[in-house]
Amino acid sequence: MATLGQRLVQLREIHNIKQKDIADYLGITVRGLRYYETDVREPNIKTLIALANYFNVSLDYLLGISDITRPIPANIQEIINKATDPAELLQALNRILQKDNEESATKGKIDTLVQGLDEESVAELKKYAEYLKIRQTLDSGNDESSAGLDIHENRR
Repeated sequence: MATLGQRLVQLREIHNIKQKDIADYLGITVRGLRYYETDVREPNIKTLIALANYFNVSLDYLLGISDITRPIPANIQEIINKATDPAELLQALNRILQKDNEESATKGKIDTLVQGLDEESVAELKKYAEYLKIRQTLDSGNDESSAGLDIHENRR
C-alpha cells in the first residue's frame, strides 16, 4: 500500500509539477511540502482535500487506501451490478461515455462563450440562462401555469 508521501511524489512527477508550484497553491513552504512527501508530517483535512482537487483524484487514492484514482459513480456501479450480458453492459457504458463527451463539448463551448467577459456580464448571462430554463419548463406544458399561457398564445 502506497503512502500519502509516495502518492504525492508520484502525482507530481506524472504531471511534471514542481514542488514550489504545489506549495504555492497550498499556501505552504516547499519545506512543508517535502515533509508531506517524505511522510514526516501529515496535512490537515483541508489541505488533503485541496491536494485531491489539485490532482483530480479521490482522497482514498491520495491516502493510499485505493489504487483507483477516481471512484466509480454510483449510477455506473449500479449498471455494472445489474448487467447480465457483457454486450448489454458495453452498450450502456458507451451511452454514458457518449453523454459525458457531449457534456464536455457543451462546457467547452460555454467556456469559449464567456471568455473575455467581466464578472458582471457572466452573472447576467447566468440569469438569462435561468430564465430560459424556466421558460422551457413552462413551454413544455408540464405544469398548470403553462396551460394558461397556451390559451393566451392561441388568441394572437
